Amino acid sequence: MRMLLGAFCLLVACEAPAGADDFLTADAIKTRFVGNTLKGTYPEGKQWAEYYSPEGEIRGHDDIGGSYSGRFTFRGDEICFDFDDTDQDFCGPVSDGAEGIRFYRNGKMITDIGHVILMPGNPNNL
Repeated sequence: MRMLLGAFCLLVACEAPAGADDFLTADAIKTRFVGNTLKGTYPEGKQWAEYYSPEGEIRGHDDIGGSYSGRFTFRGDEICFDFDDTDQDFCGPVSDGAEGIRFYRNGKMITDIGHVILMPGNPNNL
C-alpha cells in the first residue's frame, strides 16, 4: 500500500468525517500492531499488507506498486507514518471496532485503504 497508508494512497479527497469510534491509545496501538501485519483491500479490489516490526519499521507490499518500506513512531496517542519515496507521511489516531481498523488524518477517516484487518505475526514474510 504505497502509503498510502501505509501503507497505506492516502488522499485528502478520500477521507470521511470522524465518527463515534473510540480512538486507541498509543499503548493499545503498539500492542495490536507491533510484530503483526495489517491487511486490506483497496476499493478497486487490489490488496495490500504491511508488517510492523518491533524496531519501528514498516515492510509492505501492494498489488499496485509492489514492495515498499517506511517507519512508524508515535506522537501522543497518534501513530506517525514516514514512508520511503513518498509524500504521503502523516500522523493520526486509530480506532478498532466492528468495522475493522480505521485510520484518521486531519480529523477524517481515511477511506481509500479499504477494510483493514490485523493478522498475527508476519504471514506474508514481509
